[in-house]
Amino acid sequence: WTKFFKYQPLWKIRNYFGEKIALYFAWSGILIWTLWFPTLFGIACFIYGLYLRIAKLNYSLKVSNFFSENLNRQMAYTTDQSQALLEESLGVIKKAFDNQITPFFSLVICLWGTVFLELWKRKSATLAYEWDVDNFESSELDRPEFIGTHVKPVSFVSWNHRTQTEYDDALIIKLFAFQFANSYASLFYIAFFRGVSSITYDNGIFGIGSNYQDACGTDNNCMAMLSFQVLILMLAKPLPKFLKDIVIPGLKKIWRKRKFCRKTKVDSGQNVTLTEFIVREHQKPDLGDFTLGEYTEKVIVYGFLMLFAASFPLAPLVALLIHAIDMRVDAKRMIWWYRRPVSRIAQDIGMWQGILEFVNICGVVSNGFLLGFTSEW
Repeated sequence: WTKFFKYQPLWKIRNYFGEKIALYFAWSGILIWTLWFPTLFGIACFIYGLYLRIAKLNYSLKVSNFFSENLNRQMAYTTDQSQALLEESLGVIKKAFDNQITPFFSLVICLWGTVFLELWKRKSATLAYEWDVDNFESSELDRPEFIGTHVKPVSFVSWNHRTQTEYDDALIIKLFAFQFANSYASLFYIAFFRGVSSITYDNGIFGIGSNYQDACGTDNNCMAMLSFQVLILMLAKPLPKFLKDIVIPGLKKIWRKRKFCRKTKVDSGQNVTLTEFIVREHQKPDLGDFTLGEYTEKVIVYGFLMLFAASFPLAPLVALLIHAIDMRVDAKRMIWWYRRPVSRIAQDIGMWQGILEFVNICGVVSNGFLLGFTSEW
């Protein structure tokens, strides 16, 4: 962690793990490096919106009156008063995300997505040339599972792909299609359908009564609800990996230390023979398809950032923290916690490049509709 701000040794990563994993770390580095500008702009946008909400509602005066009254009563305030103040505080924070700078922030995010992809294309082409893999896909060998045929051509949706790259691209697009619907369906519903349905159906949803309305709170502010939903999903998505890769290994490490401390003599590892070292490394768990899971996780977070930037200006900050911590954890788990994966050659990041371009296009449309129909600004 002390070398956090230093450049990644991409050549060493490539020589040890192969081009495919090295390209992943290079892509993550470009993403983290370019996230600084939208992060700072998003923080400024949120602070400005918070200032406007406090000034508009005279919120600071209410807080000071609340504490001064209770101080005179020797802090004998009731639970209802505390709950009312808490609800009003959350309401101020929710509505602070939607302000006059929101359209400019959405424009910055859309431009940032384009700049990020162009910078990555340049970096990817440079690395492919330096590593002599820029023509790898044209000369890639057939997969052992490939069944050649001259009667029925191999389609993109089938599993009978000639090369491993074609197979991986097909798997990626199918996996992302499922993850796209699973991750963003609730957000699209809140953004574009929930508030409208409560206005359209006077007799309630499904006509079961006017008391059953699917509104976005008492004030029907779907933008505020959407911002908190984006925050919750961005934090919840990496939570299983955080428990698996940080909490559980940390607890195991503490347990091993407590166990070894009870012994009178502890082997420091300097007298381990080559055979024992190989056996110990072989007993480590298999990493599996490392890049598939990591790209999926980061592209989903990238989608939260691009598709719903207008509702949550702090999304770049959350994404920056998640990616920065995750990249350091990935490096540690690959070197220490898991068995070294088999090196794989790759020319680029594959289908993920096209998926990122697709997300950018959807982000422009989504943010435009958010500003035009959902935002209260």
